[in-house]
Amino acid sequence: MTVLDQLLKTLVRCADHNGNDVVAPRVILWPDGERLWEPMIGSVRAACPRLFTLGEYAAEAHTGPAAYLRAQIPALPPTANEVPVIYLPGIPRTAFRSAADCPAAARHLFALQYEGEFWLQKNGKDWTPAAFLASADGGLGLDVARDAETGGALLACLAKVLDAEVAALSGRRLEAGDFRGLVAEDPIGMLLRWMGQPALKKQQWSAAEWSSFRAIARDTYGFDPEKDGELVAAEKLVAGQNGWQAVWRRFYDSPTAFAGVEGLLSKLTPRDLFAVQESYPAVNSARENELRLALEAVALLPFDQAQQRILALAETEEPRAAWVWAKLDRAPLAQAITHLRALVQAEKEFAGGQDWPGLAGGYAGKGWQIDASALQALCLARTPADLQAVGAALRGVYSPWLEKLAHATQALAGSYPNRNASTARELTPAAGTLFLFVDGLRYDLGRLLAAQLETRGVKVALSHEWAALPSVTATAKPAWKPMTGNLAGEGQSAAFEPVEAGNKKSLTTARFRKLLDGMGLDYLEAEETGDSLRCAWTEIGAFDKHGHAEGKKLAWRIEEELAEVIHRIDVLLAAGWTRIRVLTDHGWLMLPGGLPKLNLPKHLTESQWGRCATPTAGAQHAYPETPWFWENSQAVVLAPGIGCFVDGLEYAHGGLTLQEALIPVLEIKGAITPTARPELKSAKWKGLRLSLEVVNGQGLIADLRAKAADAGSSVLPLENRNRPVPEGDQLSLLVERDDLMGSAVLLILADAAGRVVFKHALTIGDL
Repeated sequence: MTVLDQLLKTLVRCADHNGNDVVAPRVILWPDGERLWEPMIGSVRAACPRLFTLGEYAAEAHTGPAAYLRAQIPALPPTANEVPVIYLPGIPRTAFRSAADCPAAARHLFALQYEGEFWLQKNGKDWTPAAFLASADGGLGLDVARDAETGGALLACLAKVLDAEVAALSGRRLEAGDFRGLVAEDPIGMLLRWMGQPALKKQQWSAAEWSSFRAIARDTYGFDPEKDGELVAAEKLVAGQNGWQAVWRRFYDSPTAFAGVEGLLSKLTPRDLFAVQESYPAVNSARENELRLALEAVALLPFDQAQQRILALAETEEPRAAWVWAKLDRAPLAQAITHLRALVQAEKEFAGGQDWPGLAGGYAGKGWQIDASALQALCLARTPADLQAVGAALRGVYSPWLEKLAHATQALAGSYPNRNASTARELTPAAGTLFLFVDGLRYDLGRLLAAQLETRGVKVALSHEWAALPSVTATAKPAWKPMTGNLAGEGQSAAFEPVEAGNKKSLTTARFRKLLDGMGLDYLEAEETGDSLRCAWTEIGAFDKHGHAEGKKLAWRIEEELAEVIHRIDVLLAAGWTRIRVLTDHGWLMLPGGLPKLNLPKHLTESQWGRCATPTAGAQHAYPETPWFWENSQAVVLAPGIGCFVDGLEYAHGGLTLQEALIPVLEIKGAITPTARPELKSAKWKGLRLSLEVVNGQGLIADLRAKAADAGSSVLPLENRNRPVPEGDQLSLLVERDDLMGSAVLLILADAAGRVVFKHALTIGDL
């Protein structure tokens, strides 16, 4: 029960009477000579509709002069617990001792004292907030300190005191800090928010909040916000003493929640070498600049020296990846160096092989980690300068390893495992099986995909196969049995496309889907889930598209593309598919700054791609050739090493390297038992707040995201993301960012493992 609840109960008790002796009081008079309760009367009236106030006429607020109030009483006959109450601000009980002494403003109410009762202490004095809390005779009997500071804090925080639970205030001595704590329930949060936006917060906070904040800052943190200002607070924060350690921990845990603090701390520089370096944005920025220059220089070093240089830089700079500035994306190179170190260490542990099984085994053990680390390092570099620095480092420690492995692979080209239709992989159509084709899913990405699925409780078996040569989509995508029985090569194909064996027509997308249908496979569009009792083929993934269009910036897309694939798998499993085979056509090479340019005169070729070409009849050149998968009598020119026939390409495929030819296969079986599907019953915006009602939402979490499967794309504040759907299936989500009004967003519902089971497009603020 709250303090306000108890106050209303004592008001009601004023109407208690002996019906055998006196008539029921018609009104309760609440005198308040010092106007101590006046700021709270609106809150009291909300809980007590029969409360009237003496003052200027305002009928909607139940306020008016004495004559008006006197006229209201007959219209409100008393009922049990509903006796009208008249609050008298500035009028003490003593004013009613005689009509002559009664102030003119209250004179029309003088006679009501004989028809009603006063709300008073047992000693006949007006109730004050302090007396009501402390008195054991008619009040709450709490232990309240009687010093002036406590009294002032109580009055300043009276609104929060009325809302407080009496039980929470009992059993201890209440002092100024206790009352201020009710207003400043999160003093550390208030302190950090004020430090970031001091003028704005002072303007936004009420007088009680500002007064409480100042007092807490003085008592707990040793400074006065009004007199000392935010720079003094910043100096104390980085010093981390006398209670400020907890403030720093809060900022470290949630730096994005406190806008402006980073900018404030940027104004400071360490006074000496013994200062806590990680507390200063300026220190972090300076070291990022130094690391950027150091990484750019790695490209100029011999391979062994480049590796040692990366390890040395990581020893010094990797700790900054744990600084708070990394959480604010201010230390991308410190984070990237951790992946560059992992790349170098994996290179030192990598063991190749003397044959195809050996090469595949070595790459499946450590090699894929090298490629994945290169992508992860690039993913963190989002500015041109950082991309240049990380790219230079990769040319020093990654490019030589790629080149060496490529030559080792190409030395075995004569015994390549998948040379024609007779060695093609088999994708036998079977009821209950779904083939999920992911374009350009390189082996390292397949490993990452499998790991993420396993953390979500999905059972995955990972294996590998070999792409058809050249490793381009036109050749490799349809290179599986029984599809190969419908296709053939026809002379030299500049686009490396097979033709249908019966009519000699090129295999277009439409013809490919028609052939699927002829083999008993349903083709599912991007949002379709199909009949899980049949066999089907569906496609997703834009790795290859992003690579060709954006080069090294493909690294930025990896996580979001993997998330989309996982979301698609979640949806398919939820739809009842119990066996999903994830497959691809080819991998790729990617090197910032461009793959090494090779010269192959155009007059020697019918067509020329980045890593492969179709030679003209009788052309004389020094490059290796391999038979075309679809017609072995036709040769394909392959670029040696990691070279490229087109200048400036950072991303390419079509040649023979493990990264292009070794492709992953993921077998997923029966991970999810279908349950009742959630449905959206209603979604209504009121400003930036969305009120929802869903059906079958129990056990799920709700979020608003730009991308369905990417939890990092949530538009909600960090503390309000992934809200559990309550038992009643009703909840509300608050966006808080005015600039997002009118933006498209996805409402998602996900299970405990994070699998998205429902999504619905909305427009923020749309009526």
